Amino acid sequence: MASMTPEASARTRALLADSLTVWKVRGDVMPGEPPADAVIHAEDGTVVWVEPALASESPIRWWVRWHAPGAAARASPAPRSRPCTSAVGLLRTVREVLGAESGYRLRIAPSPDDA
Repeated sequence: MASMTPEASARTRALLADSLTVWKVRGDVMPGEPPADAVIHAEDGTVVWVEPALASESPIRWWVRWHAPGAAARASPAPRSRPCTSAVGLLRTVREVLGAESGYRLRIAPSPDDA
């Protein structure tokens, strides 16, 4: 896997840390050992690695790999992984892996008076 610049890695970790707060998921986001740029240790025992994709894997930008709770004691990344092509996809995947609520989607429609 390719490594991101230190600034991009720091921004990704900050985005993930802010997202944990919004999702009300207790955990820590830390720098990872290469190839992971970020590692999330959730309170429930889930461990998530965010790795930048190789340039040759375009349009994939990140790989999200994870251990389910209780499986984090294994030395290698979990066999479960998912490619992400955008920041939205990255956040959606991490949220799903951590079991966070997705909340309500904003829907825009004409008002009854306009119909």
